Amino acid sequence: MKGAGEQGSIDTARTSLNYIVRGPGSALGVCALAQELMSTAGVKTLRKDAVMALEVVMSLPPNHDADLHAYFEDSVQWVEQSFGVPVLSAAVHLDQAAPHCHVLLLPLVGSRMVGSDLMGGRATLAARQEDYFKSIGKRYGFVRPSARKRPSKTVREDALRIAHALLQSRTNLGGEVIGVLLAPHASDPLPLVEALGIDLSIRKRMAGDFVRTMTANSAHRKAKQLGARHGKAPL
Repeated sequence: MKGAGEQGSIDTARTSLNYIVRGPGSALGVCALAQELMSTAGVKTLRKDAVMALEVVMSLPPNHDADLHAYFEDSVQWVEQSFGVPVLSAAVHLDQAAPHCHVLLLPLVGSRMVGSDLMGGRATLAARQEDYFKSIGKRYGFVRPSARKRPSKTVREDALRIAHALLQSRTNLGGEVIGVLLAPHASDPLPLVEALGIDLSIRKRMAGDFVRTMTANSAHRKAKQLGARHGKAPL
């Protein structure tokens, strides 16, 4: 099942170029690794709302000229050093317009799961983004984009809904797990959506078509009413 904007986002002829940087090559393997690490650390019970994993996504623009393998290897190393927790998986996807890497982290520190604390607030996220740019992006010749306005609530909800459907169609993860992974992106899911190759402009075109249709229908109804007043046959 694919949501709006996902058709044609994956070039299946290039899917074989995707590769694993860290961790197992399957969702079951990743889950088994997480369970093994938690068991070894003595984690026996978890709260119902415990954060089971954090995801970090690094993306390159389609017209980049960077060494892909070097860039993503350096990026994964930065994630390992910056967060200081086990990397469950790091997978590079090259079958979309924007090459990107998904890094899945187990928020395990000592014998505790500290997902919320590890993620931090907006200031922590901004500091990490700045450090990533200085440590990795700048080294590869990229320019830090200027701040942009926060997307509207409608755009955020559409983006999360589409991303959820896309991840559900591509992975063996359940809806609840995907919801947890998407939660950190709730305030601004657009970078993740762009990394996944989803074109939200399709949603805008669909909205425009809807408005035009409703406008036309309204005009048609008024014409019928006007004709009825003048004794004309309805259209």
